[in-house]
Amino acid sequence: MPRLTAELESLGGTDAAASAREETLREAGRRLGIVLAPVVGALNLSEVVLSGPTELLDGPLLEAAVETVRNRTMAEHHRDLRLRMTAHGQDIVLRGAAVMVLSGQLGVS
Repeated sequence: MPRLTAELESLGGTDAAASAREETLREAGRRLGIVLAPVVGALNLSEVVLSGPTELLDGPLLEAAVETVRNRTMAEHHRDLRLRMTAHGQDIVLRGAAVMVLSGQLGVS
């Protein structure tokens, strides 16, 4: 995310920059979709939850990611695929890591 944020900031605030910003976010979404497609296909996932800054991940990036995943997997099996933002905030990764430690080391679930 830091690299994407830096690239978006370098575009400035003009009207032309808004179009460039959207295209940059779409390209990031396509790349995310390329990475997610084999995982979604192999595990037959119906939902993928993203965590990060909503202003980056929601909108053009999310739309492009969903479209790319659907195009790169068996569409009839993944037409209902949902990519959504987590409702738990950006610290969800830390929470997940804590659960893994508690479960693995202490047997707490």
